[in-house]
Amino acid sequence: MTVSPAYLDGAEEAGLLSRHQGLPFVAGGYDEPVTGERQFLVTHCDPELVRRPAWWSELVRLARRADPAAEAIVLRVPGDISPPAPWRRLITYLRHEGQVEGGPTAADDTPVSVLPATAEHRPLIARWLATALTAAADAHGSPGRSAPPDVVDSLLDAPGRASYVVVDEGTVIGHATLLDDTYDDVTGRHTVELFDILVEAGDGLRRRATTALTAVAAAHAADRDLPLLGNVVHSPTLTSDPGERVVSTLTARGWLTDHVLWRLALPPEPTGTAAGAGR
Repeated sequence: MTVSPAYLDGAEEAGLLSRHQGLPFVAGGYDEPVTGERQFLVTHCDPELVRRPAWWSELVRLARRADPAAEAIVLRVPGDISPPAPWRRLITYLRHEGQVEGGPTAADDTPVSVLPATAEHRPLIARWLATALTAAADAHGSPGRSAPPDVVDSLLDAPGRASYVVVDEGTVIGHATLLDDTYDDVTGRHTVELFDILVEAGDGLRRRATTALTAVAAAHAADRDLPLLGNVVHSPTLTSDPGERVVSTLTARGWLTDHVLWRLALPPEPTGTAAGAGR
């Protein structure tokens, strides 16, 4: 995956572009809006750097020097890059181009209906988005932290937001919310982002409804001649991460790993160590 030259130019103008041994990376301090965690966010790193074993310890030193308040480093890399332990997956982004098998009447003799959401569905969708964001915060080590209402409102009011609801026997049981023509600054690429799917039902119905929603989301993206980009939230604080199983299931169904956000918790510096040590 290539980086957009315009992105590097913009990062340099903003003072976020740095070089290590002549190779570029883009990074800066960031306050995660749902968890409140202070992160040193690395949105691009030259592929040659991430393949150098010494880079990973050097990145910790660079993060501490650049932002002593950072609680963690979050790094974006292509899907084929895996940082060494103790780095843990935070979010995997997966891409699907074309149609996804299975529609509203597939997989069962009892069909579910998928319909475009209307204004009357907004409170339900707001609740489901808040649930998804809160669950992500829980998975990322901030249990009990509710999604801020302004974050949910900003998603609902985002230009190009499109939502679909799934209906079973007259009852709305779930949704898929997409963000049309999402622009990835790093690569200069346009996608349709499948921001969230959530279905409130028993296992069998939930699988059937989720399949139907995903198929409609893929058709929505195909109609716009854009790839569909979804994500799986991981639990970096758990020994066994259920997100890994979800990624395996999706890749078996034709999804491709696009890129991954990895996280490394930064322990407090040893007593007596200066924040600028190693300059």
